[in-house]
Amino acid sequence: MVKHGSLIVVAFWLFAGALVNAQDKSTSSRQTRALPAQIKQLALRDASDGAKQGAVNHLGWSVSLFENRAHIGAFEDAGGGEQWGVSFVLDYDGINWTRGEALSEAEELLRVGHGCSFDTANVQVRGFPFDLFGQGGQANVRGDVTQELHAGVGIAGDKFGWSVAHSGDLVLIGAPGVDDEKGSAFVFAYDGTSWIEVQELNPSNGKTGDQFGFGVSLFGDRALVGAPGDNENSGAVYVFEYDGTSWVQVLKLTGSDSPLPVELTTFRAVTSGSNISVSWATASEFNNAGFAVELSPSDRAFERVGFITGHGTTNIPRQYELSLSDITPGPYFLRLKQIDFDGTFFYSETVNVVVGATAYTLTQNYPNPFNPQTHIHYTLPVSNHVRLEVFNLLGQPVQLLVNEAQAAGSYAVRFDAHDLPNGTYSYRLTSGSFTETKTMVLLK
Repeated sequence: MVKHGSLIVVAFWLFAGALVNAQDKSTSSRQTRALPAQIKQLALRDASDGAKQGAVNHLGWSVSLFENRAHIGAFEDAGGGEQWGVSFVLDYDGINWTRGEALSEAEELLRVGHGCSFDTANVQVRGFPFDLFGQGGQANVRGDVTQELHAGVGIAGDKFGWSVAHSGDLVLIGAPGVDDEKGSAFVFAYDGTSWIEVQELNPSNGKTGDQFGFGVSLFGDRALVGAPGDNENSGAVYVFEYDGTSWVQVLKLTGSDSPLPVELTTFRAVTSGSNISVSWATASEFNNAGFAVELSPSDRAFERVGFITGHGTTNIPRQYELSLSDITPGPYFLRLKQIDFDGTFFYSETVNVVVGATAYTLTQNYPNPFNPQTHIHYTLPVSNHVRLEVFNLLGQPVQLLVNEAQAAGSYAVRFDAHDLPNGTYSYRLTSGSFTETKTMVLLK
């Protein structure tokens, strides 16, 4: 069930197991409990009209479970040739599962059953992500009020209704095709008379191809939205919570072996004379005890030079600063050691500075070649306006990294080229009468 995430997996594998093990269930080492004959028979026949076994109906594409009622989608069930897609209900009476009503639509390609959900006995939500009316898909709610749901500004290709979730008076609809598959999810609320769209959910750093909204789950004031194309197709899941006014992102989950529970958005160090001013910011924090600031002249033997207490778990952006004084002139590297309450720790990327800088410098980006991020470092001997810009081989500007007045000191800028093609690029630093250009190679 979409409402109870663990039950979705159970229901899905139960029906998948019925398909795999129908011919010889004795060969399965994973099946520990025989499935009711009614479910096996259902899984091996056409979902709507008893077509021959083996028809490509995609039975089980979506499943939902609440107490003793299951809702199952077969989004390409062709039925008698006029209806594409069926979702239907199974009821469990304590002994057997019996099939109830089959829900379908007369319009071809609506893909009924692509997403289905319910959490009460009389309210059902179904997704139609491929409608024919140029609105980017739709979802239907059946219950005390039957209503079609559409995104307010939906267009063809949005795939609105690809995934659906229902909890009480709320419905969450995924639309992974929005904005060239950047994706969105839409929250609808029941006001006692009808269902109205209340908010569109988007990730904090979404990009083309993320497919945010491919999978959704909803329970009370918490929502999960899947984005399988995020992190270069490694995928991610975003957690949203309702704060009493709106839905806000509180966490991003990835499949990394050592995910950083704190989302660090900036980390920089600036020098002034013999002093270093270190600053950083977070978009969200989870179980964060604090940050240790570490300094090294060699990028190897780091020493702790300060500690700033974190904010535990929060979805509110936070700013941090630490000043270091009387530093011996020379080049240095700094990094953050983020520490959890349980003692687990994670290191940030390093930034480098030069204490006592007496001239403009622009260093070679690192790493180089890079994919898709790299860092550019430069120093300013005096306060001045700074412009740092990236160009392609034709000399056309592709990204402006810095365009502001800055104090004397050392700076590090991160360049993200995830939306640029492979090739050689140049970056140019201009400050006062100083201009210098270097090249770098993007290799994905």
